[in-house]
Amino acid sequence: MFPPISHLQFAVLGMLCSAEAFGIDLRKKLEQQHGWRTSLAGFYQLASRLERDGYIEGTIVTERVKDQTLKRRKYHITNEGREVVQETIDFYSQHSVALGIT
Repeated sequence: MFPPISHLQFAVLGMLCSAEAFGIDLRKKLEQQHGWRTSLAGFYQLASRLERDGYIEGTIVTERVKDQTLKRRKYHITNEGREVVQETIDFYSQHSVALGIT
């Protein structure tokens, strides 16, 4: 038996539990707070899978910075995403007890 999502998916969903965020900010937090480095393409593949599975939703936000128009993707967690986070917490809690880890 395996947890329902990977450790990277769990970290991204966990960050989104407290607030919505831009993809680039999530990627930076993964590295700064957890030491997990992902390529830009790798991160957006991960986000795409989370979105495909219904765990997050992303919207394009257009911003004007000086003379440039920037389009960035902002993500928020769905109810299904919150449920899979809890399922993952429960999975590790049950297995840590079974292994005698408290």
